[in-house]
Amino acid sequence: MTRWLYLATNHLVCLNPPIDSLPLPPKPSPSPFYDRLFYFPAHSISHLKDKANSQNLEVFQALYAHVWRAITRACDLSGEQETWCALPVSYRSRVVPPLSPYFFGNAIRLIFLRTTSGELLGRDLGWGANLIQDAIAKQTNEEICSWLEANAKAPTLYDSMGFTTSPGVVMGNSPRFDVYGNDFGWGLPLGVHVGYDSRFDGNFFAFPAREGRGSTELHFYMNQNVMAALERYKEFMEAVEDKAD
Repeated sequence: MTRWLYLATNHLVCLNPPIDSLPLPPKPSPSPFYDRLFYFPAHSISHLKDKANSQNLEVFQALYAHVWRAITRACDLSGEQETWCALPVSYRSRVVPPLSPYFFGNAIRLIFLRTTSGELLGRDLGWGANLIQDAIAKQTNEEICSWLEANAKAPTLYDSMGFTTSPGVVMGNSPRFDVYGNDFGWGLPLGVHVGYDSRFDGNFFAFPAREGRGSTELHFYMNQNVMAALERYKEFMEAVEDKAD
C-alpha cells in the first residue's frame, strides 16, 4: 500500500506510526443522544440549491449548508460563539496523477470550517454553501502533498474528543456512495444504520436513498434538546418528508 500511494503522490505516508510515543486521547464517556433519520427528497434538495442562488454549487453543498445552519440555530448559540463543521474530502481524484479506482484504502481527509453563529445565520444559505465549496476547492494536489509531508514528519492520532466538547457538526459518509446498491449475496439492503462507535453528539451521515433518483437520507445523532429544537424548526422540516417503506 505504501508503494501504491508513493507512486501516485511521490510522498510517503507513515503506515506504521510510532504509537507508543504518541499521547493517546482520552475516550469520552458516552452521553445520551437521540438518533433519527431525515429523508430529503430530490425536489427539496433542488429547491435548496435554487435558494442558495449559485449555479456553481453542487446540490450536496447546499444541503450540507442547510443542515449546518439548522443545527447551529437549534443549539441556540450566541452571535459571537464559534460554530464549525467538518466533512471528509476524497483525495482519489485530487492527487496528480489520480489514484486508481481500485486503490485499496481510504484516501480522505477531514477538513474543518469555522465561523461565528451570528455570521452563519445572519447571512443567506448561499453564503454557507459557498464557504463549504471554497474549503473543498482548496484541497489541491499541492495542499494534499503538503499535508502528507507534515503528517509523515509528525504523525497524530485521530481524536474525536473535541467533537463532543464544542458546538459543531460532523458530516459523515457521502450522498454519492451507493450503499443500497451493495449486494453481498443475500439481496439488496432494506435499510442502513451506522455503527455504534461512529455515533456521537453532532454527527450525521448522508446516504443516497434506497430508491435513488437524487433523494438523500440523513442519519442524525445529537442530544435530546438540540434534536427537539431541530424538529420544531419550520424552515428545516419543510425540506423533510416522511419516508415511505
